[in-house]
Amino acid sequence: MKGWRANRKTFSTTVALRRAVLYSILMKPQGIYRERNGWGDQHSAHVKYDEHQELDLSEDRYRARGYQPPFDQLPWKDEAGDLDGKSR
Repeated sequence: MKGWRANRKTFSTTVALRRAVLYSILMKPQGIYRERNGWGDQHSAHVKYDEHQELDLSEDRYRARGYQPPFDQLPWKDEAGDLDGKSR
């Protein structure tokens, strides 16, 4: 019995680790669009963290955190259409 329990614990840990890695890959924060002067006198980026969390960040913070795609490759909000609507 002792060997079975040890294997069960190892299996559970392996499954949990795989799920954690998969979650972090799927829920990786991603820039959706940028907005002109959306953060005071600075441009901003709209970032989606998961299905329920989205946030606007200053350009400086977006770049510092290394979010993808790079800030300069994000579409401008007024040129991107309804990217932040419910159609995603």
